[in-house]
Parts: sequence; structure tokens; C-alpha cells
Amino acid sequence: MIFVIIGASTVIFSSVISTEVEPTLENIEPHLFWWDPAEQKELFITKFAAFGKTLSLGTGTLCLLFGVILSHRPDLLYVRNRLPFDYPYPIWKSREQPATAYSLVPLKRLLSIEERIILSRYKYVLVAINNKPFLVAKDEMVPEDTLIVRTKNGKSICGL
Repeated sequence: MIFVIIGASTVIFSSVISTEVEPTLENIEPHLFWWDPAEQKELFITKFAAFGKTLSLGTGTLCLLFGVILSHRPDLLYVRNRLPFDYPYPIWKSREQPATAYSLVPLKRLLSIEERIILSRYKYVLVAINNKPFLVAKDEMVPEDTLIVRTKNGKSICGL
């Protein structure tokens, strides 16, 4: 959307600003390009103004085109190896569980002090509840018999 706004304003300003002041011998400063005669100064400034107008018109058009393409297909900007829209495992929500089904403890109680420090980097931690994988938020309550899923060497927790 921002590209469309920038592109539209660039196109409008390229047609308005560039044509308002035409360079003439009266409004050219006499010391500007002192080595050229006045007619060449006027020719140079006229060509420069036309180039600036064409450049801003082209830039605005490309910006408009880019904005329309991105508004139609925003997935062109996505990273290739990003997570899908849905998480690979269901998210555990202790409030949705029956009250008598589990005795719940905070997830942080199952971790060591070093792992609690690392926990701040993650949004969800991968755990196994009744041998089913779940993603659990940091401040969520989990059953006491929950297993924390760790990497192959067993030193760090897995999480997103």
C-alpha cells in the first residue's frame, strides 16, 4: 500500500513541479556555470529538467506497479524456509483442559536455571504430554509428568 501511495505522489509531483518553472535567461544566475555562454546554460537546464521529469515519472510508475503487484501477491516477499501459517504441533492451553484431568505445574518448574534463562528466547517450547507433542507457551501450566523435548545431544530445549 505504501508503494502505491509513494508511486502516485511521485507521478503527480513529476507532472506538477517539473513544468512550473521554465529556465530562461532572466532566471538563470549569471555566475552559474561561468565557463558556458547563457544559451548553453539554458539548454543544459532544460535538458536536465526534462530528464528529471522523465526519471521521476518512470520511478513513480515502477513504484505504482510494484505496489499493485505486492498488494495482489504479498507472498512474493515471504522467506522461503519460513514456518507455515499453522504451527507443526497443536498449542497446549491449560485453561481448556478439564480441571480434574491433570495436576498442573508451571512449565518453568520443570526446567533448570540455565534453561529458564534460555526460555526467554522462545515463544513456545516443544513438550510431550501423554506421549503427544505440544507447543507450550512460557507461562503456561502443564501436567507434572510432562517431558521436555530436547535436541539430540540432550543439552538444549526445542522451541519456537
